[in-house]
Amino acid sequence: MNVFWQEKCKDSLKEAGFNEVYNYSFISAEQASLFGFSENELVELANPLSKRHKYLSPALICNLTGNVADNLKNFETINIFEMGKVFSPQNNGVKEKGRLAGLLTAPRKNDELFFEAKGALEAIFADMLIFDAWYDVAQPTPEETKGLVWDLSRSAEVKMREEEIGFIGFLSERIRDEMKIGQEVVAFHLDLDTLQNFASEEHEYTPISPYPVATRGLALLVPRDVRVAEVLNVINRAGGQVVRDVDLFDIYEGEEVGREKKNFAFHIAYQAEDRTLDSGEIEKFHKKIMKALEKEGWEVRK
Repeated sequence: MNVFWQEKCKDSLKEAGFNEVYNYSFISAEQASLFGFSENELVELANPLSKRHKYLSPALICNLTGNVADNLKNFETINIFEMGKVFSPQNNGVKEKGRLAGLLTAPRKNDELFFEAKGALEAIFADMLIFDAWYDVAQPTPEETKGLVWDLSRSAEVKMREEEIGFIGFLSERIRDEMKIGQEVVAFHLDLDTLQNFASEEHEYTPISPYPVATRGLALLVPRDVRVAEVLNVINRAGGQVVRDVDLFDIYEGEEVGREKKNFAFHIAYQAEDRTLDSGEIEKFHKKIMKALEKEGWEVRK
């Protein structure tokens, strides 16, 4: 990634309250084992400075997690990021890849922490004029770090069109226990080279629609393991081009909805590019979305 886009990313995160850190590009054998890397996935140094610097770092998250563990005794809230290279063996040589990674931890509700991280990513995308990022169900073996690093039930792949460009989610309880981190931690990483490719594409100018936006509310009762990304995908697919924006403004889990359920509350903004939508059209699209959600087995609360 060139310097211009690097500074864009850094400025976005700093404005969101993150602090940049700089770590050595090395990890120890203990870190490699903790994060699930085998020897054939690592680049070993011929003359390491110490046991802590045995391998070139295969993922920024390894040292960032150590930063959190070291500093929690001094700070309740930690928002940090690092931009740098990660390394892997390739054809008797070394492959370098540009990465951006961040970690957040705070004594706040779990969902709030995740959405803070997601908001930071979306600020980066907006500053880079990227508007087609979306979130997909986490796969068992996300790129760079193995599934055992993440709580896959609370994680998501970050995609541009159909290409994965990153990952976001909670670190697994195993990692936190091993590193003696007493709070939930949300982490994310982005592939900088792929991100730059999308940012550098020619953007077609689309004028802002002069027609009014109409907003409707929708509450949805779903099983606890259903992810927000799954619901958003259904809403956008069913609503099509007239769905201008979908805002998740509340998540409720408690006795009123049962232990195995949770309630999502959304605002859905409808707008057409060529006309004013009348109330009948809006109601038609809204019902189409509700029907699509119910088809998934979820309960639309009317």
